[in-house]
Amino acid sequence: MKCYAIEYFIKENEKDEKISEVKLYRANKNGGTFKFASKPIYCDRDKFVEMINSREVFTLTRMVNSGLFSVSSTFNITINNLGYINSKQNSREDFLPYVEFKIK
Repeated sequence: MKCYAIEYFIKENEKDEKISEVKLYRANKNGGTFKFASKPIYCDRDKFVEMINSREVFTLTRMVNSGLFSVSSTFNITINNLGYINSKQNSREDFLPYVEFKIK
């Protein structure tokens, strides 16, 4: 199964409601393990929303120590009724509680 491993969201500044980019990797799942199939990919918000709307499958990745990553179970992401990447339908910001933010 092909999926994308999200490392973190990027915002221009802390008060921004929307992300500007996301750092992710294309990953392949084989049984209970994942293997990165790409170098890091930085995609802008519009491209990421396209990926969400096309029902791509995602997982989270965290660097444990130099070069070693842990990977979570797979999940889908939705866009709320206000157009934000958020599971809360009336929220006015891009936010997933399990995804780290970095400021550009």
